[in-house]
Amino acid sequence: MRELLLLAIILVCPLAMILMMRGGHGESGHTEGHRGGRGPGPGAPSGEPKSSAELRRELDDLDRLIESREAEEQGPSPAGDGWR
Repeated sequence: MRELLLLAIILVCPLAMILMMRGGHGESGHTEGHRGGRGPGPGAPSGEPKSSAELRRELDDLDRLIESREAEEQGPSPAGDGWR
């Protein structure tokens, strides 16, 4: 009896994994990735091509973000000899 119980436990784990991978979550389970089904990320394509004006706005926003990050990285070094 113990052998059958052990065998059942050993077989249930891979079987459950196979069932989940083969479609236990429906069709959308394969396309959601690691975001947990929260929809496309900010940089994900929306299906419609963006106009050149929208792309230029995004580029300007990214340029400003890069400049601010670079300014933070080049800020004054901490006092003392912890940083060299």
